[in-house]
Amino acid sequence: MLDLDGLALRRALTVNEKEADWKKAIWSQDFQRISVNMSDGEVEALVELCPTFKHFECVVKKLEETSKAAGNSPYSALTDEAAKAGVSPAEWVLACVGDA
Repeated sequence: MLDLDGLALRRALTVNEKEADWKKAIWSQDFQRISVNMSDGEVEALVELCPTFKHFECVVKKLEETSKAAGNSPYSALTDEAAKAGVSPAEWVLACVGDA
């Protein structure tokens, strides 16, 4: 079982943001809905791709919509959307907040 509080703490420390902000984002209903369709490794990879908790929140919302529409897993939706845009998953994540 993945330690979401620990994951939030590690990411907050890595990106120099508040732990409470990351915990709120990781424990949000939106993320809880999509994470049930992701492996622990995919959850960790998604969190690590996000340079801020705002990017994380934005990506979660987009992945929820995209994966539902495409009928695939959220992480597959991320890689598919990045490939369609001709960018890496990290670049796609970076663009998310600017698109919101």
